[in-house]
Amino acid sequence: MLRSRTKSNGKTHQVEKLDLDFASVFRRRAHMNDDNDELVELLCTRIGAIMEDASVIALTIGAVPPMERGARIRQLQRASASIAAITAAVACLV
Repeated sequence: MLRSRTKSNGKTHQVEKLDLDFASVFRRRAHMNDDNDELVELLCTRIGAIMEDASVIALTIGAVPPMERGARIRQLQRASASIAAITAAVACLV
């Protein structure tokens, strides 16, 4: 915000800037970054857990009877969708 002063001739203005304290905003932002960092770590850990579970399904699909493979593929699709959604959330945080 600016404060304006009229000079003695009334024709020109001298503008004076207001002093604003942004220190509290920066402190709050630093705290938010810590929270974001922790959330990113938790979400990425969750992605890793989903990948581990999905890898077992993917690697053992050959041992599954053909009639059950469709269900396993759907499990992999759900895992992939979960990973995509969590990855999108993480991308918004970084």
